Amino acid sequence: MRPRFWPGILVLCAVAAAAPAWADGPGGCLPKGSVPLVVRMGDAPPVAALLQAGLEVPLSVVEAGTGRLLWSAGTDSVVQRFDGLDAPFTGSLAAIDLDADGLHDRIYAGDMAARLWRFDVQHGAPAGEWLTGGVFADFRNAEGRGFIAPPDISLSAPPGATAWLNIALGTAAPGNPAANNRLYVLRDHAVYEAWSARQYEDWRPVREKDLQPVPPTLQDMASATALPPDQPGWYVALGGGHVLTPTLTVAHRLVLVIAEAVPQDGPCEIFARTGTLDLAQARVIPSGTEGQWLTRLPRAIDIGARLRVGAGPGSPVAPCTLGGQQVTGCEVDTRPRKTWWRRTDAE
Repeated sequence: MRPRFWPGILVLCAVAAAAPAWADGPGGCLPKGSVPLVVRMGDAPPVAALLQAGLEVPLSVVEAGTGRLLWSAGTDSVVQRFDGLDAPFTGSLAAIDLDADGLHDRIYAGDMAARLWRFDVQHGAPAGEWLTGGVFADFRNAEGRGFIAPPDISLSAPPGATAWLNIALGTAAPGNPAANNRLYVLRDHAVYEAWSARQYEDWRPVREKDLQPVPPTLQDMASATALPPDQPGWYVALGGGHVLTPTLTVAHRLVLVIAEAVPQDGPCEIFARTGTLDLAQARVIPSGTEGQWLTRLPRAIDIGARLRVGAGPGSPVAPCTLGGQQVTGCEVDTRPRKTWWRRTDAE
């Protein structure tokens, strides 16, 4: 599975409210999210669509060309309802095609109550039966932490072990700048298995106590411990930093951007720190020459900036950039490497 690079850093309003900011509906502070997907409902042919959600927009699917509602999980124009779906979604949406047939098979969505939902697409089923799904992980908390950034999904297939999907997503806490946010890296071992409604009912959602805590300090390879293949995942406590943009997975390394400040007025900018984590060893690694795992970018970054990776013509190294500012720690060496050897002394 090739890495997917997601655009966008969402605006996070700093409102002084004891309840989660979304409870009072802060209008355009948390804009709705939208991701493209291809669906086939009932006897109709496949159609290009958009999966969308927002504070006032239920999780729904609309036809890309016309905006016609195809499916909804909300209370208005209900087509399909899921138990416990009582917190809004914003930009934390991802849809993936697992078998490369052009149709999206799996949806992951994080809500503002810090729950990650997993949905399996039942191709050809009528709209009322089009999805099966439920809460895959439940990290509800008293600090108002929720999911705003899209999940970053990558495939791990170590030799001798069953493959799994890594789902990396971090929290943000609108209205509570003192919240101790998290970066979660969850493992979904049912990569190619579409669960039935009964299987979702029987699934026990992953909770923070089930995960391996990883210290937010530098660790060498000797002190780091690789997680067993069946481990459900791990997490890092980030302190007061908010995760507004998705992580970027390159060559088994995960690059994270943490927002340090979001102004209430003036230009839409954030001061950001970047960090790099090793997916295989579940540890933080140095991001720059100063030896820290978090590196502060030298200037504020526009809210609309994009996290990108790409090399210029003739360049052997593809750097990562955020709003034109180079991010250390996730460069990709594109020079060809020998992947086979021939022994001349063997019989």
